[in-house]
Amino acid sequence: MSPSAPAPGRPTAPPGPPLELTLGGPVPAVTASGAGELTLTPGTLALELTPFTADGTPAKPAALPVTCSPREPQSPQPPLATVRITGADGTAPPPGREQDPAPATGGGPGTLVIEPLPGERAARPPRCVGDTVDELALVAYVTGFSNVEKLDGAARLPLACVQLVDAFKEIVERPDGFHLLQHATGELDYRGKRMMPPAKATFLSFGGVPTTATMELTQLRTMTIDTDILLLPSTGTTLARVALSLRLYDVEVNGVPLDVGPNCRTRGPLYSKDPDPARDTRDHVVLTGVLKGPGDGYQLVTGGVLDGTVTIPPFTGCGVGEDLDPLLTAAVSGPGNYIKQVQGAPCSSGNPRPDPEFCTPGHEPVKVPKPER
Repeated sequence: MSPSAPAPGRPTAPPGPPLELTLGGPVPAVTASGAGELTLTPGTLALELTPFTADGTPAKPAALPVTCSPREPQSPQPPLATVRITGADGTAPPPGREQDPAPATGGGPGTLVIEPLPGERAARPPRCVGDTVDELALVAYVTGFSNVEKLDGAARLPLACVQLVDAFKEIVERPDGFHLLQHATGELDYRGKRMMPPAKATFLSFGGVPTTATMELTQLRTMTIDTDILLLPSTGTTLARVALSLRLYDVEVNGVPLDVGPNCRTRGPLYSKDPDPARDTRDHVVLTGVLKGPGDGYQLVTGGVLDGTVTIPPFTGCGVGEDLDPLLTAAVSGPGNYIKQVQGAPCSSGNPRPDPEFCTPGHEPVKVPKPER
């Protein structure tokens, strides 16, 4: 008798439908130790099941250990994904542009690059042509990440174009030395609209349910960038202030579309606490760039990192036939959402002879920044 055969005279229950388990949660980080291809394959899965009776009371045994392995034991297993790891020289940037250097965040000498699926083309920088009439005009790319505190995750801010005007500069003497004061204004530029390109993000919400949505950040009024630099030893701070409204659409919860309608947005602008009490009006985001020394940190004319923490207001206008405002507000709205934005070195497009190190012949920025976590 085969070990798997039923005992003589003992009836065997007919097989039931396959058991499908949907799980969510964090997974361990993977660090590449060098250049090449990193292949992710499925392996053995260890589970511990806690059984209950039909009326919801605990059953015995209290825990059932279960070990699962791929249905077809193959060697090697079909890969889940293959990721290309480049060497220190990176990959070739789009023609006429180069990548700004960014500090490595992993433990190995390579840079992690996710290849597009077959048939997909790699994302190219959006059109970003600077003003050639205003001699004070600049144009730059920005990108970054924004945390959503309630969802314990981060959404990538897509590469965006910002049109700048370096409107005012003066040097003033103060007790600690000479200060360079600079004031600039800016407008986001996406296909002629004052907004960032739409971005799709996926989070685990409500205890592990995968939720996907497209977010759209729209600028409500002119951005201001104010800089105060102590010339010796070249240290200072830049404060960028911008009013942004957040809209959500194309929402899916666990793969099922959730129709939030075309006007699901925050009731007011995202906002930060402003370090200037006179300007702390709770209607704009404040991002801070710090210059720690010559060439170390953020300056408008060289680019760098700006960061800050914002509050996402409650949502309004969400739902078609039902009010989904409370659902979106409970899932997303609230304080403590950290933003880290990276600005590339701008192109002085208003200069009659723009520097080819920073400007393409078409008056677009050469420097394309990489987002940093």
